[in-house]
This record gives sequence, structure tokens and C-alpha cells, in this order.
Amino acid sequence: MESEVFYPQSLEELLQILDTTKSTIYAGGTDLMVERRKGRKRNAEIALPIIHIKDIKQLNKIEIANEYVEIGACCSYSKLLLDKNVPKILKDAILTIGGPAVRNFGTIGGNICNASPAADCIPVLAVLNSELTIQSKNNQRIVKLVDFILGRKKVDLKEGEVLVSIRFAAKYLTNLLFQKFEKVGLRNSMTLSKVSVAIILTDDKKIHLAFGSIAPKVIRVEENEFKISRKKIGFKDFAKLYKPYFNAIDDARSTKEYRENTALLLGYNLYLEAFKLLKS
Repeated sequence: MESEVFYPQSLEELLQILDTTKSTIYAGGTDLMVERRKGRKRNAEIALPIIHIKDIKQLNKIEIANEYVEIGACCSYSKLLLDKNVPKILKDAILTIGGPAVRNFGTIGGNICNASPAADCIPVLAVLNSELTIQSKNNQRIVKLVDFILGRKKVDLKEGEVLVSIRFAAKYLTNLLFQKFEKVGLRNSMTLSKVSVAIILTDDKKIHLAFGSIAPKVIRVEENEFKISRKKIGFKDFAKLYKPYFNAIDDARSTKEYRENTALLLGYNLYLEAFKLLKS
């Protein structure tokens, strides 16, 4: 039946359903409902039935285990804001996502799996070297966040699989000398990013830098980070390092040229802030 909805109460029950049923996973619904409304004008690519997974306890945990912070895929933004094991830079990004109602329902796993180029959590998770636990009934695999996102609205999630958790090294709770997330939008929050940048400086003097909204997927170039951490570079050299990776679009909110130039300026200014501390 098209109206059928599953409400699994455990991860095991969810995996059993996914193994036998082609369906759409529903957590907070803040992205899915937008896709559903598109169906009024064109076919929305939502397979029925729906599996509602928000109530599964295993997917709502935030804990430190084996030197990792592990965040369940169904943790809401509001829950993350209140937890001491969530880095400030991730909380800063979350505060730019919608209003309280959206943050109460929206989930970090949904932000990742929706794979919007404008997703605000993704650049932050990229600089934190985040990994994802993907599970099916008969298999579990760990994949890097930057490899999981294949492009706009495209992720490395096979039939029968679900994103279970996100993890990053617990050292990032205490060893960051500098951490900052900034975005440019029509307003400071409650809007899609035109450009977003996340940057951290670790206590071993390494800069991690990621850009959102200026390509089909998040941009983080580790070989560039070795260069910009080793010595201070000028804006022209910074642009030469990063502009080749940009592939922004023109749309109703902004132009390609504006996005890419703004990303370079914003990224470079944040880089200068971090580099000052690197050499202090």
C-alpha cells in the first residue's frame, strides 16, 4: 500500500525491513518534506513505503568510545547543541540552520544523506576528518565523509544500507587552537548558504580547511593544507591552490562568479586568522 509506514523500534528491526523492502527512510523530515512538495510540479523521487527511524535509540546516542566521539545519525541539531561532546565549530554551524523548530526535527544524518552542496554541517565534519558507519543486515563498513558524498544529492549508500553514526577523533574536543565556521547567505541564519567555510588549527600546527556551496560536493584538499600550514602565502597563491577545485553554479540566489570570489576571500581571511596563531 502506498500509505504504509514502518516504525522500527530497534536497529535490528530496521535492517530487516531494509533487507526486504524498497523504501524511503524518514528521520526528521525537514529535507524530505521539501522534496515531497516538489511533486506538485514534477515527480518527486520518493519511494514508498516510508520507514520512520527517529525513535530508534541506537541512532540517538552521543558518546565517546575508543577515542572517538560517536554521534547517532538521528541526533537532532538541538540535541547536539546541548551536548558537551560536540565541538564548538559544529555547534556554530548548527546555529545557522533554520530556526528552533527545524533544529528540533532536523538530524545530522539527514544533513549528510541529503548531500546538498549547501549543507552547513558537512564542511565542519570534513575538517574534523569524520568517518561514517554504514550498516546493512549482513555487513558494516566505515567510509570517510568526503568519500561518501559523491555529488549533489548523491551518496555512497547501497540498497539495504543505512547511515548509523558519524565519528571523529575525541582529541578535537581539546586540541584545537582555532576553529571557525562562517557562511554567507541572504540572512545570517535560517537560509541556504551561498558560500560556507570551515577551518581548524590543531595543536600539532596543521590547518584543515573546507568549502561548501561552491561545487557539487564539499571541497577539502589535504595536499594544499600542507602548503598553507608550512608557510604564509599571499592571496594570489591561495587562489591558485583552491580556485581550480571550485565549480559553483548560477541560480536565483547568486552567481557563480560571486560565489567563487567570495569563497576565496572568506577562506583566505580565515586562513590568515589561523596562521597568526600557528606562528604565535
